[in-house]
Amino acid sequence: MLLFEETDFFVQVIEGIKNFFVGDGWKKMVIALAVAVLGGILVTFVCWLVRKILYRTAIDVAAITFVSALLTVVLWIFLIFGIADIVGISTSSLLVAFSSVALAVGLALKDSLANLANGILIIANKPFKRGDHVQVNGIEGIVQNIKLMTLELISFDNKLLILPNSAVTTNNVINFSALPTRRLEWKFFVAYNTDLNLVEKILKELISGQEKISKKPAPIIFMSEQNLDGGVTYIVRAWSNTEDYWDINNRLPRLVYDAFKSNNIIIPFKQLDVHFLASGEGQVFSPQGDNKNNKKLLSKMNKTDLDAAKDADKNA
Repeated sequence: MLLFEETDFFVQVIEGIKNFFVGDGWKKMVIALAVAVLGGILVTFVCWLVRKILYRTAIDVAAITFVSALLTVVLWIFLIFGIADIVGISTSSLLVAFSSVALAVGLALKDSLANLANGILIIANKPFKRGDHVQVNGIEGIVQNIKLMTLELISFDNKLLILPNSAVTTNNVINFSALPTRRLEWKFFVAYNTDLNLVEKILKELISGQEKISKKPAPIIFMSEQNLDGGVTYIVRAWSNTEDYWDINNRLPRLVYDAFKSNNIIIPFKQLDVHFLASGEGQVFSPQGDNKNNKKLLSKMNKTDLDAAKDADKNA
C-alpha cells in the first residue's frame, strides 16, 4: 500500500510539471514563490522574537539555543507543506513520502537522532547551564552551547570541545559549579624534628587571614600520617564560595611555603644516606636509640670493595 501511495505522489509531481504552463499553473508557482520568501522571513522573525522573549526569562542561554534551533526546523517543515498545497501537490501524499524518507534516514542516522533525543533530555533535566564548569567522561571544560546534536565545551587552554549529546546522558557528569560552595583540601609536609605546635599555629593564622575562606563550616587542620620520606603530613580542609575556589586553591600553597621558610621549618624530600665502614664487617644503627640495641650485621666486604668505597667517599 505504501509503495502505491509513493508512486501516486511522484506521478502528481510529474503531472504538475507538465501542466505548469497550462491554465493557472504559473500563477500558483508565483504565489508559492512569494509564500516561500515571505514565509522564510516570517520564520526568521518568529524565531528571533521567541529568542528575545526567552532571554528575558530564567531559562538557561544554552537551552534557548537548543529550543530556537528545534523551532526553526519545525516551522520550515510546516512552510514546505503549505507551499506544496498551494502548488497543488497532495499534502497527504507528501506526508506519506516524507514519512518513508524519514524512516529511511532515521535508520541510517539513528545515532544522530539519538543525539537529538538526548539533547531534549539534557534541556529537560538541566544537569548544567551555560558557563558551568563540568567534567563529562573525563573531559573537562566550561559549557558554551547545547545544540541539537552536540554539547560544546571550552577547555581551560581555550580549545573548543564538541561532545555528542549521547555521550553526556550515558556517562558520568560532574558539575563543579552546581552548588554555591566547595571544599578545598591541601597537603603539607614537614620534617620529623619540626615543632608541630608551630606548624599548626602557622596554618591556622594563614587560614584565618583569608577573607574568602568561610568561617562556617570551620576550617580543619590535622596531622594525617607519618610517611616514609622522613616527614609528617598535615591536611588542611576549608570551604569557600565556588567562584573563589581556584583563587584560594592556587594562592595558599605559596603562602604556606613562605611562612615555613621564614620560620625555618624544613620540608622533607626523599634522600638516601650511605655510610662506609672501616672494617670488613660493620654495623647499621637506627637514627635514634642505643647503638648496641639497634645493631645489625652487614655482609662481609672484601678488601677491594672496601677500598673502592673509600675512594668514592673521598671523591664525593
